[in-house]
Amino acid sequence: MSIRDALIAIADQHLKIVLSERYINLIRIVAAEVDRFPELGKAFYEHGPGKSYENFQAFLDQRVERGDLEIANLMRATDLFFGTLLRREVLARIYGMKHTRLSNRTAIATSVADEFMEHYSKKA
Repeated sequence: MSIRDALIAIADQHLKIVLSERYINLIRIVAAEVDRFPELGKAFYEHGPGKSYENFQAFLDQRVERGDLEIANLMRATDLFFGTLLRREVLARIYGMKHTRLSNRTAIATSVADEFMEHYSKKA
């Protein structure tokens, strides 16, 4: 699988998860209760977003080691990738502004993967 295809698959799967009703409801519960139960927020982060970031950073590190990508700061590249996925229409969905499914999930995933490749692909 090409790096681009892998990035599209990762982005699409991430959006599928974070836009699910179950995940959105879980985020709302954790956010509402984190002051009373800080360990809840820590556990949610470590087993959810934190694990995703860790796995993605390891994927990038492998691709840099193989010479496929040029990335000076893996953490920054990881933040850029996942941060770009949380664009306006995704955040609107998470915050309840849109009650329908995001119809262009694959288009967003592809766009983010292409932007990432444009920035980090090894220049000839």
